[in-house]
Amino acid sequence: MRKRKSGCGVPKGWTAAPREKGKLTEVTAAPARAVIDLAAPYLADWTPRSQGRRGTCTAFAVVAAEELYHARQSGTQSIVPLSEEFLYQRMRLEQFLPELGLEQEVLDYLKETGATFLDQARQVLQEEGLCRRALIPYRSHPLLPSDYTVDLDAETETAALQDAASRKAVFEHNVWANPDGLGKEKPWDDDIGSQTVSEIFRAQLAVGLPVVASVMIVRGSLLNGWDGVHAIRCGKVLYPSQDALYDRTPVDGHAVCITGYIPSQDNPARGWFMFKNSRGQQFATHLERGCPLDHPRAPAVGYGIISTRTIDTYCWEYMYRASE
Repeated sequence: MRKRKSGCGVPKGWTAAPREKGKLTEVTAAPARAVIDLAAPYLADWTPRSQGRRGTCTAFAVVAAEELYHARQSGTQSIVPLSEEFLYQRMRLEQFLPELGLEQEVLDYLKETGATFLDQARQVLQEEGLCRRALIPYRSHPLLPSDYTVDLDAETETAALQDAASRKAVFEHNVWANPDGLGKEKPWDDDIGSQTVSEIFRAQLAVGLPVVASVMIVRGSLLNGWDGVHAIRCGKVLYPSQDALYDRTPVDGHAVCITGYIPSQDNPARGWFMFKNSRGQQFATHLERGCPLDHPRAPAVGYGIISTRTIDTYCWEYMYRASE
């Protein structure tokens, strides 16, 4: 059976070595004790989707963020399904290669594996937009290769681009620039001031904006993390501390749509982010059958929670809608 691949671009040479606090753009952080749940009104109607065994998590995460944004903007509780297949197909085109100064071996790696960066989605949404899912449905089959992309005939492509044009958007974007990877001395591509990444995420959620986060998966986290029993059964993604990691080699990355925040009951400076995953009904499977984990809980089957500490340590790329 083909091993499931998440699909985030993980350049060779990157590690999960401890990082100093980055410099971030100054934003107003949300009150640490405030619960934020942007997806709550839509859970009953917003069925979790599955990327299957294809490496398309980036497209799924971005589409989820845009679906939630448009639903909130419309003032209704109706989600208009948008097309992950269209977004992934456009992201794989030569015109939307990541603008991150990557070396040729990394670009070859992306082409070979089908992995993508959020930066590619940012470009597509700014230049072309995002079409409805009904025009280009997602294709999922166990025999499809991880790097599979659809071939669009001229008529379908034209119709999709015309529909997508009404959903163009500009995004704030940042990526961790490890000196061993992108050859830069600063930790983040864009300066982020004195705040942590989790504080930036909370600030965006507080003003109603979902965030898309790509999280590094290292070999030493595989017994826990995204495929651990707590994640599969209860949606709780638990990474070991950096001190406990036996191997910091990146083996993949996973992107999710951050939809809310739950403050810690013990430490107001810390908490958990709620997210919509792209593994369908095969994630957080026991929530409705008495998941044994205590507070906090994932909001629904197919959704999950991940700690602010894990995001601050392992998130290496993120994006959210720019202020209009």
